[in-house]
Amino acid sequence: MKPKEVIKDIAVPVVTAIIGIVTAVTGILVLSLDRSVKSFDAQLKFREAERLDVVEQRQTLQQQMDVRFRIYEAVTHSLESADARKQRVAAALVLAMLEPDDSLRLGLLGILSSEAAPEIKAEATKALTEASRFAAQQQTVPRRAVRSADDWRSYDLDIFWCTSNGASANDTTTRLQKALQDAGATGRIRVRELAPSINSSPGYRIAGLVIRREAAEEAVAQAIKQVADATVASSGAQFVLTSSRQGTPGELYTPTPGYLSLFVCQ
Repeated sequence: MKPKEVIKDIAVPVVTAIIGIVTAVTGILVLSLDRSVKSFDAQLKFREAERLDVVEQRQTLQQQMDVRFRIYEAVTHSLESADARKQRVAAALVLAMLEPDDSLRLGLLGILSSEAAPEIKAEATKALTEASRFAAQQQTVPRRAVRSADDWRSYDLDIFWCTSNGASANDTTTRLQKALQDAGATGRIRVRELAPSINSSPGYRIAGLVIRREAAEEAVAQAIKQVADATVASSGAQFVLTSSRQGTPGELYTPTPGYLSLFVCQ
């Protein structure tokens, strides 16, 4: 075989094959490297997001601690000054900034009810009684699974009525309780008072007719709303659906599966 034929028939195909193999291997290596880079980049982004989340949580916690300390200072300074006006402002701050079952709220109201000016003592004592009763009732709010996430009948319901709205609100809640029971409710249905001192707290401040639900409870809330709206149809009013999340942004939130709350504040 002549040299030219060797080059043409043997060398060229071999070199071509080698080039093809090298190209394929290079492609595989590049693809593998690209995937590795993307995976590493995704891990970096995830870790950075986690870091930022931790930083945000720490900042939120620090802010909450600062607020709580300022509330404590406001109460103690008002008592040291023996100024009834400052004590009233401090008491209002406690009610507006701390949740009803917050131990700091209960403690500060207890101090005000024993050491404040006579008129402030009476108000603080009343608010403390209301907060203690509310906190005790909240401890029995269920956190349980239900037979069907879409079957409202098995849910436990609390129907609150704003005492500031008087007997008509109380009457509406009583009628609503009966209507829900007649519609087939099998869960516990309680009628509960919502005193002004509680309704002024974070996470409440309710006005009108409200049903609070979590995102996954939309169908349940809509079914309850049908019954509730029919109960108040003569007034021309309807219930509004809102989120059940309470507290200030950044606070931990504990879901309450199998439980919904309704409010009558008109």
